[in-house]
Amino acid sequence: MRPALKLNLFALLSLLPVANAAEPVAVSLSDIQPASGAAVNESVEQIYLRVDPTFVLPEGEDPTDAPFKTIQSAVNAAIQYLERDIPVLISLRDFLYRESVTIPGNSLGALLVIQGDSRDGTLISGSEVLTEGWELADAEKNIWRHAWDRDWGDFMLDQSWSASQGKKAPQRLISQSRATSVALSWEPPTDQSAPIVAYRVYRQRIGTTEQDYRLVADELEETAWEDFSVEPATAFENNQYAYYVTAIDKWGNESRPSGIVNSRARDPEGPGYEPYVVRRRELLFLDSRPLKMVETPEALTAGKESGTFYVNDGYLRDRKDGYVLACLPAGKTPANSQIEAATNFNPGRKDASACLYIVDKPNLVLRNLSLAYSVQDGLRLDSCRNVLIEDVRAFRNGGNGIDINIQRQLQPVSEAVTLRRVQATENGACGINGSRFKNLLVEDSLTAMNNWRGDWGDFHGWDRAGLRLRNVHRGTVRHHTSGFNACAGIWLDYNNRGLLLDEMKSLSNIHSPGLIIQASQGPVAIRSSQFSANSVGLLLDNASDGLLEDSLLVDNFSAQLKIAVRDAQPVVDWTDQSEHSVRTGNWTWRNNIFAAAANDPERPAPALVEAPYTEWPFFYKTLHSSRNLWWTSHPARTVLLDGLQADFAGWQFASAQDLDSLLADPKLERDADTHLLTPAADSPIHDRANWPVTELPDDHREQFEATRPRPAPEGV
Repeated sequence: MRPALKLNLFALLSLLPVANAAEPVAVSLSDIQPASGAAVNESVEQIYLRVDPTFVLPEGEDPTDAPFKTIQSAVNAAIQYLERDIPVLISLRDFLYRESVTIPGNSLGALLVIQGDSRDGTLISGSEVLTEGWELADAEKNIWRHAWDRDWGDFMLDQSWSASQGKKAPQRLISQSRATSVALSWEPPTDQSAPIVAYRVYRQRIGTTEQDYRLVADELEETAWEDFSVEPATAFENNQYAYYVTAIDKWGNESRPSGIVNSRARDPEGPGYEPYVVRRRELLFLDSRPLKMVETPEALTAGKESGTFYVNDGYLRDRKDGYVLACLPAGKTPANSQIEAATNFNPGRKDASACLYIVDKPNLVLRNLSLAYSVQDGLRLDSCRNVLIEDVRAFRNGGNGIDINIQRQLQPVSEAVTLRRVQATENGACGINGSRFKNLLVEDSLTAMNNWRGDWGDFHGWDRAGLRLRNVHRGTVRHHTSGFNACAGIWLDYNNRGLLLDEMKSLSNIHSPGLIIQASQGPVAIRSSQFSANSVGLLLDNASDGLLEDSLLVDNFSAQLKIAVRDAQPVVDWTDQSEHSVRTGNWTWRNNIFAAAANDPERPAPALVEAPYTEWPFFYKTLHSSRNLWWTSHPARTVLLDGLQADFAGWQFASAQDLDSLLADPKLERDADTHLLTPAADSPIHDRANWPVTELPDDHREQFEATRPRPAPEGV
C-alpha cells in the first residue's frame, strides 16, 4: 500500500498535465443528428421468385413454373434480373435450409428482397447431421468417436497452397500454420518414370538478410512434414517463412521445385491472441445445443444436460486420420439424439463462413429469416448500402450472429443501414458486430447470451460484445436490450461520433461493463437507459464529448461509472484521415440515478464513480454533473479517486459538481420478468424540483484536502 500524504489539491494539480483542459461546453442532444437508416422503396414492381423445397411438380406441368429448390439457385436467377436493373423479390417457404448462400452484389443497384414466410419457420443452417459412423470409444464416460476430415488448424487464415513446376516435381504443396510450427503436405509427382524414393524441404525466412533457401529436411519418405524449428510470430513480429519441396528418384536425381508457399507459426500465448478453444472453429451440437470444446481427451466430461467434445484434425488437409470425440450426458447416444457439426463455407470466398454472405449490394432487404449453426457468422455483409434488416434472428453461430463490415477495394462504408426487431442471441462471439457506418439505425433489437465460445477460454474482452460498433458516424440505437452476455453488453470501440443511445437496457453482463465507450471523439448521448448487474455500468476509456441523461446505473458489481486510466489516444477519422487526440472529458451527467448496495455484508458496496487521480484534473474541469440522485449502502465509498474514497459531500467539495443533486434512497422496484427497474411512487426522484441546493465555501477544495489525506498519485 502506498503511504498516505497530506497534500493540497491545488499543489497536486500543478504537477499534473492539464494543457488539454478547455473551457467546458456542455453536450446536448442538439449536437447529434438522429440517424434515419435505410430508405428502401419496396413499392416498385418486382420479379417474384419462390423457393419451396417441398414442392412436387404435377405430372404434365411446365417445370419452368416450378419453385426453386434452393436459395442459392434462386439467387443465381435473381442476379440475371438485377444485371438488367430489374428489382427481385425472393420468397422462401418455411423450411430448414442446409446451405451457405453467397450473393456477389457487384454494385448492382436494383432492389433485392429476400423474405421468409415467417422468422422462426425459415431457418438457414450451417450444420449437417452426423448420423452414421459413430463408434463407442469409452462406455464408462459415454464417449463416442467419429471421423473428422476438416483440418482447419488454429489459424486457417495462414493456410496456403501452390501449383508445382512440372510433372516431375511434387504437386500441390500445402502449408498451414500451427501454434508453434508450420505443417506441410504435398502430393507425389504425376510423372514417375523413375520411382520416387525421398523428398527434401527447403526454407527461406522472409524479410531478413537470409535470402537463400536452405535445406531443412532430407530423406523424407512421407508426403508430409512439420517444421518445429521456426520462431513463432507474435503481434509485433511477423516471422514469416517460404517453403518448397523437391523429389529424389531412385537414381539420386533431384526434381525441379514444387510451388512456393508462405506460412508462419503463431504463438497462442502472444499478445492479443485468443485461447486455443476460442480460436478453433469446430462446433458440435447435441439436440441443437452446442457441446463445449476441450483441449485434451482427458478433459472430456458431461453433465446432466450438457456435454463436451475434443477434436484431433489429423495432420493436414486432405488427410483422413482426424477424428472427434463427443462425451454425451448419461442416456444420450448418437442413435437417440441428433448430433450436428457446423461445416459451412462460402464457395469462392476466402475464409468466409456464413449462412448468408452478401458482398457489395446496394438496396437490399432481408426479412423473416433465422440464421444458425454456422462455423462463423450467421449473416455477413461486406460493403453494402441502403440495407434494411428486419425481423431477422441469428443464433448459435460459432462467430458473430451478424457481422457488417467493408472491403476496402469495394466500398469503404456501409451507408444507410437499419436493423429493426433483430435478435442476435447465443452466438460464440459477438451478437452484432459492425464497422464503418454512415447513418446507422438499430431499434427494438436484442443481443443476449453471446460469447459462449469466448467464455470457454475465459476470453471476455478484446473484441467481444453483445453489440459492438466501430467507426460509426451518425448512428441511433433505440430500444435495444443487451443482457446475459459473457462479454460487454454494448461497446462503442473506436472513432465514433454523432451517436444517440436511447432507451437502452444493458443487464447482467457479469464479466464486463454494460457499456464501454472507447477511443471515441463523440459527441455521444445516452438517454433514458438502464445499466444494472454488470461488472461496471458505464466505462469511459478515452471517450470525449458525452451526455448521460435520465438513466439508471444501479447495482453494478465494481462501479456504476468508471473512468479508465489512459493517456490521450490518437484516433484517425476514416472519412478524411484527420487525427484527433482523444481523452475522457467534456461530459454532462444530468437527471440520473447512481445507486449501489452491498450484496456481501462483509464487503462494502461498490463505488458509484471510480476515477483515476491522474485523469482527474482534466476530467473534472470539463464535467457538468447536476440533478442526479445518488445512493449507496456504504456512504464513505460514494466515489473513489485513485486510492482516496470520499462520501457524497466530499465529492461535492472536491469536484464542485452535483450541488443540486441529492443523496437519498431512490426506492427502486425491479420487475421479476423483465429485470427492469422503476422508481416507486414515493421515490424522491419525483420531487426533484424541491431538492435543496448546496452552497460551497470558496476554499472547498482546501477543506476537502485537509480532512482527507490521499495516497500519492503514480508518478508524482
